[in-house]
Amino acid sequence: MNKIIEEIKEEIKRLFRRDEKAMEVEQLVKKLLAVLEKVAESWQALLAIARDSNTPPEALTKITRFILLDNAASVNDILVAIARNRNTPPEVLKKIARFILDDVASVNEDILVAIAGNPNTPPQILAEILEKYKSEKVLVAIAGNPETPPPLRAELEKYWKKDEKATSRA
Repeated sequence: MNKIIEEIKEEIKRLFRRDEKAMEVEQLVKKLLAVLEKVAESWQALLAIARDSNTPPEALTKITRFILLDNAASVNDILVAIARNRNTPPEVLKKIARFILDDVASVNEDILVAIAGNPNTPPQILAEILEKYKSEKVLVAIAGNPETPPPLRAELEKYWKKDEKATSRA
């Protein structure tokens, strides 16, 4: 998390060197980054507590409730927004996709749809999504991505034809 924060700081410095009017925005972003650093420290503290074999069950219950109930929607919303943003670099999309796809039991379809529809998503990630998760929303997002390569489009056509045959038999 600290490495990501440092990368964000450097990018902000680079961007704001060019525009004097952006100083106020730069100050706000610096404040946000300071908050993010505190959040990162808090998450590290929660992780240390969760790993400690002497942590009482009540504390583990509270941490679980905090993570699953209080933060789950907001974390997912943030990941969806990042995945939909056309300025999100391919490497970030890969990291989010890997995070989601590596834990198939808790796949968040909205995040996968956002990644699948983003033109910056690398073709190998689109292929992995197609291979592992074939919901209609995800397939439509891959089909609607203007950067989906022809071989993947051919895969999608096979899926749609198979679906049409099943529908016509019913």
